[in-house]
Amino acid sequence: EKGEYRLRPNTAWSIELYAKTAVPEWGGQEITFRTEEDAFFDGATVRYIDGRQTRLHLIGSATD
Repeated sequence: EKGEYRLRPNTAWSIELYAKTAVPEWGGQEITFRTEEDAFFDGATVRYIDGRQTRLHLIGSATD
């Protein structure tokens, strides 16, 4: 089925996550937040290739 794949040893994966929400301050416009992490599966464990993102990078508006 779609979304079901075997994890084979010694393979790298891109883990893509997202969430959608409406922003009241933008007139209810629905926006998507996305993140992508790369990981390696050695056959027993998974590790993030460049570490796991634990903080958000916030970009201020032009008026900040």
